[in-house]
Amino acid sequence: MAAKLWAATVNTVSDAWSVAARWTPSAPLANDQIFIGNTTQIGAFVVTEDVTLQISSLTLAGNHKSNQTTTLRVTQPAVLTVTGTIALGADSLIDGTGTLVANGAITGAGTIIASNGGTLAIAGAGSIASGVVLDFDISTTLASKLRLGLAGGITSAANIRMNNPAQVLEVAAATTLTIVAPEIIAKGTLRLSGGTVIDAAGITVGGQGSSG
Repeated sequence: MAAKLWAATVNTVSDAWSVAARWTPSAPLANDQIFIGNTTQIGAFVVTEDVTLQISSLTLAGNHKSNQTTTLRVTQPAVLTVTGTIALGADSLIDGTGTLVANGAITGAGTIIASNGGTLAIAGAGSIASGVVLDFDISTTLASKLRLGLAGGITSAANIRMNNPAQVLEVAAATTLTIVAPEIIAKGTLRLSGGTVIDAAGITVGGQGSSG
């Protein structure tokens, strides 16, 4: 197990995960601890995860004061498995159309967003804490699905926004999604594929100027 860093220098670079030269001191191996981005970086950037790998932990950070966002983009057919914790700092994102297997807790103030069409799947034995934002890109009409399948449970402190008919929030088997705020589905689909949604504040289908 070793620590591997992306964007260890001040100026950040977007590239594929598989490009060994972007990592310090070397490309990630199985069970490494991965650190991507930092709070003083200059420029937003995207790391496209294009290899199937199991790592021990994942930490993402962006420069919150300057809105310099760090994005991890998962892609098919690669699968990233994290056996331990995933820490998402402010101005850090996970998006894409692939699979992230989280077997530990996902915590912090970052965002998991379905934004590029296709399905972003978050699966495993882990959990998502309430500080993490679950979202859809409301600026696009692309068909996007956020599939949540975490046995440890998911808590969202905020409304999970959906505003076009092609967006799907799917809660998989053995998964409980607890939404603390009132959930408003302006358009789109909330699909329970064996999972459970708990929202004591209520769920509204339609609203925000839409028939739902």
